[in-house]
Amino acid sequence: MRTILLSMICASTLSLSASVDVSLTFDDPVVRSLFADLLRLGGYGYVNTERAAFLIREANGDYRCALWTMTGRWKRERFSGVVPAGTVAVVHTHPNRTPLGSPSDRRTSLVLKVPVFILTRENVYVITGDGANVALVQARVWATALSGEDRCR
Repeated sequence: MRTILLSMICASTLSLSASVDVSLTFDDPVVRSLFADLLRLGGYGYVNTERAAFLIREANGDYRCALWTMTGRWKRERFSGVVPAGTVAVVHTHPNRTPLGSPSDRRTSLVLKVPVFILTRENVYVITGDGANVALVQARVWATALSGEDRCR
């Protein structure tokens, strides 16, 4: 519930994409594999810490993710710095018992004007650029097997 705190957002001069089709993005096999790897790094939702990353779309259309440095804070993560160029979303894990996006996640989405994906073992929610909390997956294991290339780094 108490998830991402972004600082120094205003220092960023990037133009972030506000018009990401979250369903198509999540259905992309590379994106889903990157999300699955982040879920793995986050202990599959069985721990009270979170892992977070920026989802980045390169100029050639390929997706990659840029991990945030892990702080190990209880039920939240923090990023300080400049948001990477090409960022189309923020993605992070939650403990399994709190699958919904938090008020902090909503603020992050509204400030950055990008979707914020929330991952747990059996749920994927996304807070859209307008602040809506939308279920993409509910009550089923969604993570797929990873290829060696689709790692969140």
